[in-house]
Amino acid sequence: MGISGTLKDVSLDVLLSMMHNTNKSGILTVRWKYDDGSNYTGIITLSNGLLVEAKTEKFTDIPAIEEIAISDGDFSLESSDINASEDPIDFELVIKTVQETLNIWQKLKSTYLSLQDSLNYSTSNATNNIKLSSNEFSVIALLLKEPGMSINKLIYKSSTAPLDVLNAVNSLIEKGLITTHNTESVLTSEKYNKVLQTVLSFTGTKGEVIVQKYFHIGMPVKEAINNMIRFEHEIVSMVGKNISAKISEDVKNILENK
Repeated sequence: MGISGTLKDVSLDVLLSMMHNTNKSGILTVRWKYDDGSNYTGIITLSNGLLVEAKTEKFTDIPAIEEIAISDGDFSLESSDINASEDPIDFELVIKTVQETLNIWQKLKSTYLSLQDSLNYSTSNATNNIKLSSNEFSVIALLLKEPGMSINKLIYKSSTAPLDVLNAVNSLIEKGLITTHNTESVLTSEKYNKVLQTVLSFTGTKGEVIVQKYFHIGMPVKEAINNMIRFEHEIVSMVGKNISAKISEDVKNILENK
């Protein structure tokens, strides 16, 4: 019996868990296409619910699973008897990796809605005392060589695994070293912490929940400014109208670099 669907509707960890729990054997094929028209295929081989092989055009095993997880591709399972000649891939590690990959991709989606969104290296919003990992240096080197590169192209051209690339991109966003194709500034970790400390100086720890509700690292500054009306409305009930107006003014100045 074959199974088909799309990873837009069911995440890879849920799909693999279902196949694991029902001891499925066969070839799971995932196909997807990016906005540039390129076609990609990923294949996961299962034997009695265990993963014995995973591969895409570039990656094998865990890195291949990471790439497939964020593909939003269409999948189909062709059931067949699979005689595993090698030890299966650690299933718990597979599920943990898929969940970590999806979590970081969901976080990145707050700024980049598609793997095709263009990225650029920029120091205009950079935080102070920056320390970079080897993976972050690799991403910057690729963007300096080819400005406007998309996330999926970074993954394809990088020498590191997809999850490492996504983590590096997310970290560089927080450090203010990556902007989108329209160079829209984003809320860096330094700005976010300034906003948080400003609010807490008036509200105490109670204000942290409200800050987290309306602001987060990596969001476009324009979106953060648009949230100010709702933010101030909620702060009023905590500190009163006059103080909330002062907080809002200080936060907006931080966002606008005043």
